Amino acid sequence: DTGLIFVADLDTGYMHIVDEELSVRSFLVVDEPEKWEVTRIVHLPDIQALIVAKASKASNVLPIIELWHLERIISAAVTSDETGDGAGHPPVAVAIQSISIPYQLTKNKMRQDSQGTVRVTAMDALPRATQVALGFNTGQVVLVRGNIAKRRATKHKIIYQHSGPITNLHFTHGPDDQAVLFVITPESTVVCNTARQSGSSSDATPVLLDYNGCDFGCSFITKDGKLAIACDSAIYFFSSEGRQGCFAFNGSKSMTKGFRRYILLATSEPSPMAPVASGGSGDGNDMAAAAAAMFASETTTGFGEADTRPYYLAPASPHVFTILDNDNRFVAYTGLVEGGIRAIITEWGTIFVLNNEGQLLHFEDKDLSGKLEILYRQNLYPTAIKVAKNENYDKESLAGIYKRYGDYLYNKGELDAAMNQYITTVGYVEPSYVIRKFLDIRGLDKLTRYVHELHVQGIATADHTTLLVNCYTKLKDEGKLDEFLQREQVYQFDVTAAISVCRQAGYTTQALLLAEKCEQRDMYFEILIYDKKDYGRALEYLGGLSLPDRARLANELGGRLLKELPRATTELLIGICRELSLTAANDDDGDTAGSRVPAQRFFHLFANHPAWLVYFIEQVGPEQAGSGNGVLEEREDADEEVKLVWNTLLELYLTGVDVPAEISHSEPTREGARAKALRLLRTPGARFDWDQAYLLCALDGFEDGMALLCEQKGDPEALLRLAIDSDDVPRIMRILEDYGSQHPRLYSLALQYFVQNPMVLAQNETESPLSRCLDAISKGRLIHPLEVLQILTQSSGAALASLTQGESGEDGYVSVANQAPATSAITIGMVRDYLLEQVESTQSRIDHNQRVIDSYVAQNAALKDQMSGLQNQPVIFQGMRCSHCRAPLDLPSAHFLCRHSYHQRCLGESTSCPLCLAETQTLEHQRRQQEIMARQHDAFFNELKNREDGFEFIAECFSRNPFTFTKLAS
Repeated sequence: DTGLIFVADLDTGYMHIVDEELSVRSFLVVDEPEKWEVTRIVHLPDIQALIVAKASKASNVLPIIELWHLERIISAAVTSDETGDGAGHPPVAVAIQSISIPYQLTKNKMRQDSQGTVRVTAMDALPRATQVALGFNTGQVVLVRGNIAKRRATKHKIIYQHSGPITNLHFTHGPDDQAVLFVITPESTVVCNTARQSGSSSDATPVLLDYNGCDFGCSFITKDGKLAIACDSAIYFFSSEGRQGCFAFNGSKSMTKGFRRYILLATSEPSPMAPVASGGSGDGNDMAAAAAAMFASETTTGFGEADTRPYYLAPASPHVFTILDNDNRFVAYTGLVEGGIRAIITEWGTIFVLNNEGQLLHFEDKDLSGKLEILYRQNLYPTAIKVAKNENYDKESLAGIYKRYGDYLYNKGELDAAMNQYITTVGYVEPSYVIRKFLDIRGLDKLTRYVHELHVQGIATADHTTLLVNCYTKLKDEGKLDEFLQREQVYQFDVTAAISVCRQAGYTTQALLLAEKCEQRDMYFEILIYDKKDYGRALEYLGGLSLPDRARLANELGGRLLKELPRATTELLIGICRELSLTAANDDDGDTAGSRVPAQRFFHLFANHPAWLVYFIEQVGPEQAGSGNGVLEEREDADEEVKLVWNTLLELYLTGVDVPAEISHSEPTREGARAKALRLLRTPGARFDWDQAYLLCALDGFEDGMALLCEQKGDPEALLRLAIDSDDVPRIMRILEDYGSQHPRLYSLALQYFVQNPMVLAQNETESPLSRCLDAISKGRLIHPLEVLQILTQSSGAALASLTQGESGEDGYVSVANQAPATSAITIGMVRDYLLEQVESTQSRIDHNQRVIDSYVAQNAALKDQMSGLQNQPVIFQGMRCSHCRAPLDLPSAHFLCRHSYHQRCLGESTSCPLCLAETQTLEHQRRQQEIMARQHDAFFNELKNREDGFEFIAECFSRNPFTFTKLAS
C-alpha cells in the first residue's frame, strides 16, 4: 500500500526503508541497540501507520509497543550518502515521534521464559488499530482495545493462555463480518471472536480448530479471508468454523507467505512432491518439475549481513524456495536458495527473497503464454486448462487448449477421453476437423456424441444432421433416433436431411412422424406414396390440404396416385380445378390473378391414362376454356391455355379415345369419338388453334372436321379444295352457289378441276356442271373470258387449244377450219353457248364504245372550233340589258366572253361572271385535282390493283391528259 519495504536490523537498531528502485533509507529505531531490538512490525494501511514491538535483551523487562506515523518516519529517514558520521552509515540518532501504548503488565499475570525475558513473538491488528493482538513467547495472547491511534484510553486482556510460545496471530472477518482472531502455536490452532457481543462487554471464548499448528512465520491469511498454516504434511486452510481443505505438500516448512493465488514456501529440505531444480528450471517429468520454470529469478547483492538472529527467529540454512499455485494446485516453482532464507517479501506485484548472505532474489511471474507452453511441452493439459481459466482466458483460446488436449489423447488411443475434450470445443473449432478423426467404425459412438452436441448448440448444418441420423441408423439405436427426431423445439437441425436419411435407412415410420410434426407436406406425401404405398391415406391427406398446396402436390406427385386410384385421383383433380374456377368467378374485386389453376397443368399426369384425361377435360375444360358459365382470365397467355385445352380434347377424340367404360357404362368406339369431335368443333365459343386442329383432322382423315374448320374460319377456297379432293361435284356446286359471287376465284378452281377430270363430266352429263359454272361466270361477269379460255385450254390435248391458234374472222369468231380433230373430253358443244354469248356481248360493247368515241370526237371538234373563234374572230356583244338586274345597260358596263353583260355597279369588285362562277370554280377544282393526282403515284397503283379491268382504268387515265402537268428535266 505504501510502495515501501521496511526491514529492521537487529544488530544496529536501524529500520531500513527500500523503495521500488531498490534505494535504501534508514532511521534509528532504538537509542540503545545493545539493549533493545525490534521483534515484530505490523502495517496499518487505513491510518498509514506501523505498530512496532520492541523487546529488551535484558531479563525481567517487559516489551514496549509503539505506534509510528509513516509520514514522519519516512521524512526522518536519510540515505547512506547524506551527512552522518562520515563512515557511510546512517545517523546514530534520528528524532522520531512515537506513541507509547499505555500498557503495563504485572509479574503475576505475565510469565517469563527460561532466560527470564518476555518477547512479542506474534502480533496483528485491525486496519484502524481498534484492536491489537499480542502473542508472547511465554504463551499468552493479549488483546488491546481502544482508539490507539488517537491516544485514547485502552483496555487489555489476556484472551488465551498456552504452555508454549505463540507463533502466529491473524485477524480476519468471520460470519456477519465480525472480527475474529486466529491464534497459532506449534501444537494447535485456535480462533477467538474478538467482536463485542450485543449486550455484553466480554469477549468470546477461544475455540480449538485443530491440533495442528505451525512454526513462526508459517501462516498467513489468503485472499478470500481464510487462514493458511504450513505443516509438515500439507498446507491447511481454516475458517472461523473449522478446517476448509488442504494442499498436500510434504516437507518441513520454515517460512510461508501468500501472494495472489500463490503460496510461497521456504523448506529446510526438498519435498518429494517438488524436486529441487537448480537455476530455476525443472528437468523432471512430473508436474512439479515441469512447472519449475514458470518464475524467472535474478539476484541482487548487498542487503544486510549474515543472519545472527535468536533461535526462535533464525531459520535453518540452506533452504528450498517453492511457489505453489493454490488455485490450480500445482508447483509453479521450486529452487535452492544458498545460505538460507531470511525473509520473503511481496511488493510491487512481484516476489523478493532475502537470504542470510545479504542477497535479494527477485522472482517475476512469467506471462500466461510462457506458462502454457511449458505445460504443453510436458503434456500437462489439465493444468494448462486450469491456469487459463483462472487467468480469465477467452473461450476461443480455451477451446484451442481443449483441442490440443484432445489431439494428445487421440494419439494415445484414448478416444473417449479425447472426445470429451473435443466436445468442449464445439462452436470454436471447425467440426470437420473432429469428424474426420472418428469416421471409422471404432469411433462411431464418439462421433455420434460430438455431432449430437452440434445440434444441441444449434450450429449443425444439413450435412451434420445427415451424419447424425446415419450414425444412429448404423448403430441400430432406434431409441436415440426417436428421441432426437421427436423432441419439441429443442434442437435446430435440417429436417429435410433427417427425413431423407431415415427413408434411405428404412426408418420410414420415424421419417413419416418427423415430416408430420415439422409440417413437411411434400415429404410426408412422398413417404405415403413411395415408401408406405398407402395410396388411400395419401389421397385423403392431399384432400385436406389448402388449395395451393393441394394443386402443387397433385401436379408433382399425382402420377403414382393416378396409376393406382385413377377414378378417385381424377375426381380430386376435377375438384381442384372447379373449386379454383368458382373462386375466381365469385371474386368481388374481379382480380383472378393467381387464383386459378389451369387444367393443362395436370395433363402430364395422364400420359398413360388418355381415357381419364378425356373425362377430366370434359368436366373442367368448358369452364376453364371460357365457354358456358366458365371463367376466362384476362391474361396474355390465357388464350393459348384455352386453345391447348380444346386441341388436346380434339386430338383425343380423333384418336378414338373416349371416357372410361366405368364412367360411360359402355365400350368406347371410334365412331362415337368422332361424333364427339364434330360436336366439339361445333361448340359455340370454342377456340382452337386452327392450324393445329386442321392438322389433327387432316392426319386422321377426318374430312367433316376439316370442312367444318374451313367453314368456321371463313375460307371458302379451302372448303372448295376439300370438295375437289373428294370429287364431290354436288358439294362443289353448292360451295360455288354460296360463295362464288364474293370469291370469283372459286370458279377458276372449279373450272380447272372440271377440265382436268373428264370422268367427272362424263358422270354428270345431264346436270352439266360445266355449263352451270360457265353460266354463273357469264351472268355475274366474275371471270374475264380470256381467263376462262386459258383455263379451258390447259386440258391435256384439249381441242380448244386450237382456238387460240386459229385466225380470227371479220365477225370476231375464231376459225377452226383445217384443225386436227380434238381428243379432249371437252367439246365445242360444251362451251359453244358460253363462247357465243361472250362474242355477242363483246361485240355489243365494241359497238357501244365506238358510238361513244364518235360522240367524243364530234364534241372535241366543236370545242376546238369554239376556241379558235374566240382566239381569232371578234366577239360581238349585243346584250341590251344587265344580266343581273335586267335593267337597260348604261355606261360603265362590263362584257364577258360568255356573252353576259353587267352594270359596273352590279358587278362590284368581281372580275368573273357571277352567273358562270360556279361552273368556272368546278372546272378549276377538277384541274387542281388532276394536278394533285398526277403526283400521287401510290394512289394510282392501288386503284389499278383494285380494278377488275386494269386496262380500262389506264385508258380512263389517258383520257384525262395525264402529261399536262409533267415537267421535263433539262
